[in-house]
Amino acid sequence: MRGEPEKIQSVIERGFTIEVANAKLEAILTEDPLLAQCCGDSEHLAHALDLLFFTRLPTSVYLNLILSPGFPPTLFELEFEQLEQRLHGKGAFTKTAYFHLYNFWAHPEDLPLAPYPGWKFEELEHTSIAQVLGENSFSSFLSPPSTGNVSLHTRL
Repeated sequence: MRGEPEKIQSVIERGFTIEVANAKLEAILTEDPLLAQCCGDSEHLAHALDLLFFTRLPTSVYLNLILSPGFPPTLFELEFEQLEQRLHGKGAFTKTAYFHLYNFWAHPEDLPLAPYPGWKFEELEHTSIAQVLGENSFSSFLSPPSTGNVSLHTRL
């Protein structure tokens, strides 16, 4: 809506302001310890919701949006269920870091010892590299299979 000030004004006139949004996000963080732990504040929660939910939906989903139990569920409802699974279905959040070692191939039994305590070398399948990088594809564009299969990995 950046280029459409009349739409922004319409939303504000209906009572939805930055202050209201922040208050609602803070209330969510207060009620959900897992989200509070992984996001920390309303700005990070808003960013997570944007990445994990809002940007995944086409604009057409929001036109004439009616939330009611129905058969079959709407795309909005299906994506909302997926959001819940992404946020709560995996257990506690952990921070990890992967450092791709370009042009380095090795079998798991041939991997060297890691240089630091808590770090390890890990062979990643090309299909999991896209997932680690947050790409929505079968194989990674940023780290194609021809560039090596080993990463240095640690939990933060």
